[in-house]
Amino acid sequence: AHSFYNSKDIPCLVMFVVAAYTLVRYLERKTILRIVVHAFSCAVLIGIRLLGILMPFLTFVFIIADVLIRHESKGKSKEIAISVILYGLFLTIFVVLCWPTLWSHPLRNFITAFTDVGHYEKTSYFLGDYVESPWYYYSLWILITTPLWYLCCFFFNRCSTEY
Repeated sequence: AHSFYNSKDIPCLVMFVVAAYTLVRYLERKTILRIVVHAFSCAVLIGIRLLGILMPFLTFVFIIADVLIRHESKGKSKEIAISVILYGLFLTIFVVLCWPTLWSHPLRNFITAFTDVGHYEKTSYFLGDYVESPWYYYSLWILITTPLWYLCCFFFNRCSTEY
């Protein structure tokens, strides 16, 4: 529902798909160009939304899985280690370049941004008053903010599906 009125959600989704694609390309062949492109796409994703930090985590998970699954990776531990170090270096440089808040004090401002993500006001303006969100808040919110055509298509599709 946020994508209808929050201008960061669609670009975040698009960059997540781009970063996932560049991750797949990087896992196919670990060249310098693919390392740089993947690091840059991850940095742009992190610059759009801090939740984009999930993609570098997934990158390291998939690299570890790639090393454990593929037998041809066993003898190339030095090249893989160098590619991971280069990825981390380029990612750090690109995140700082893509996020002006980090320009003055990169590490301190990143930690501040990361810790501030969880500190948001838990009350909502709901039916004319600021209240703690009731159990039906999200259901009502989806019904109010989602276009009627989408809701009709969703309900008709759910009703016509046979299990």
